[in-house]
Amino acid sequence: CDWGIRYSQGSLAPMPHLVQMRTLAWVLRGDAVVLAADNQHRRAVERCLTLRRMANHVDDETVISFIVSTSLNSLADKAILEVLGVMPPDEKTLVWLESQWEVAPTGDLQIENAIRGEEKFCLGEKGMDKDLLMEQVKLSENLSPDQVEQLRKADDAFLEASLRYRTTHFQSALAILAGTDPYLKKLAQLEALEKKPESDAEQDPHAILAIVMGKPYTRLLILDVRARSNHTLLKTAIEVYLAKARTGSVPDQLPPGVPKDPFNGQDFKYEKAPEGFTLTRWTDDPAKDKTYRFTFKVR
Repeated sequence: CDWGIRYSQGSLAPMPHLVQMRTLAWVLRGDAVVLAADNQHRRAVERCLTLRRMANHVDDETVISFIVSTSLNSLADKAILEVLGVMPPDEKTLVWLESQWEVAPTGDLQIENAIRGEEKFCLGEKGMDKDLLMEQVKLSENLSPDQVEQLRKADDAFLEASLRYRTTHFQSALAILAGTDPYLKKLAQLEALEKKPESDAEQDPHAILAIVMGKPYTRLLILDVRARSNHTLLKTAIEVYLAKARTGSVPDQLPPGVPKDPFNGQDFKYEKAPEGFTLTRWTDDPAKDKTYRFTFKVR
């Protein structure tokens, strides 16, 4: 969908469709739960798949739209988990679900696209505008009064030099995100990059603009990998449900060939449980050393 966002208004551009799509998503999730309770499992699953397609239509043109897209996908994940927990393991339906699960994959949403789009969103269609910049400065909580004053008095030459610094910083973040390094290495690189403008600004005032227009790259990386991890985890769960449908019992171990967890490139931790089975993905926040365990009920 083309939502007609007026990028020329920068951070003040209205995006009412994001709220409306979130509201509609909750309605669809509720409808899926009601349909599942009425034993209309195929229709309930279709509602969940519609949620995933909606998430892709919200798109990844800006950081905020990417965040809303991932939240809709998360809602779809929770809805499909609830439906699978009350649905009898029917091989035909599960094979169909497995094929449809790839129709609107989370991987279609790219965090790199969102960050590139944010450049257009922050700078406007005609490049840096002093009034637009000052609006962003007012919203920033990371600048000292002296730094705010430096930007207020900045001439064109100062802004051009500041934009060059900011562009280099932005391109460095993109290179890390688009690279092939494992998650933990990317996380460490982005954490160091986020701190760099504040450190550089002590000697180079042109770094101030990067502080104002900087993005929480580490947080965005976590959101991106978490969304892909949850998507892959549910794919793995469908394989387990299929094994149950084909053999009549929950398998003792993961079926062969299931996808790996994007966080660490390893299998999800799998355990049989009294009500079905559990899958655990690795923590997405090493500092908190917290794991995320999902219980899947089996009828």
